[in-house]
Amino acid sequence: MKKTRDRAGTDHNGGAFQPLSRRRFLSRLFPAVASAGIAPSLLRYLLDQRELLAEAAELSREAVTVDLHCHPNRLSGLELDPAVAENMKAGRLDAGVFAVRGDYPVIRRDSSGRRYESRQPKSGELFQKSQEQLDKISESIKAGKLVLAQSPAEVLEAKKKGSPCAILSTEGSDPLEGDLSRVKFFYDRGLRVLQLVHYRINEIGDIQTEKPRHKGLTPFGRDVVKEMNKLGMVIDTAHCFFGHPGGRVGRESPPGDVLAHRFLYAAQNPAALGR
Repeated sequence: MKKTRDRAGTDHNGGAFQPLSRRRFLSRLFPAVASAGIAPSLLRYLLDQRELLAEAAELSREAVTVDLHCHPNRLSGLELDPAVAENMKAGRLDAGVFAVRGDYPVIRRDSSGRRYESRQPKSGELFQKSQEQLDKISESIKAGKLVLAQSPAEVLEAKKKGSPCAILSTEGSDPLEGDLSRVKFFYDRGLRVLQLVHYRINEIGDIQTEKPRHKGLTPFGRDVVKEMNKLGMVIDTAHCFFGHPGGRVGRESPPGDVLAHRFLYAAQNPAALGR
């Protein structure tokens, strides 16, 4: 790989930061892993892959790095992990698609570890809980720890300033609660990605971990996809059931939707992927 010199920049507070070159990365790697108390097997892996990791650090200076699916809120509740912004800086992650969990109040694990809908949500419950999660992220943005990115141009601008940015999303569009006008409501709140379903069969369609009821998208689900396309939102099809051609998102959506993450259910049930 072509070697390049370090180039200084400024962070969102006006302070100087220095992108990592291969040499600077390697000089920091060994003390960091030695003091972290990590498992010997992981330590050996990091040392064996140090050149590759250094090249990745150097690439991150030019490339825009985005985590397509992450949870800034602690899994046990609504509180935002206070280390998110600093961890993003340390890992040279420019942007994260911050997903609030649309169905978390009603999802539980059974004895095998499988997640399922434990009860029917109360009217307005999922909408309210999603707002509370978004409020915590908004507090961090207002405090200057994160930058809200609502367009590709804003992601690029934040990278130039060395500021980690959040692209807002919801994992499971259950907070819509059958109300199409809420797509625009969430857009106005700054969300640019909606994952249609998660761990409960909602008003939008089927999920890959339960027996399908709607053969894919419902009529409301197709309307949601059309509304998202009109607004220019990204459609995340993670957790969607793909087994029935008539219910696929692709029938309503032009190229541009994403599959941010995928459960290994598909490896055991190839038909779930469709043809």
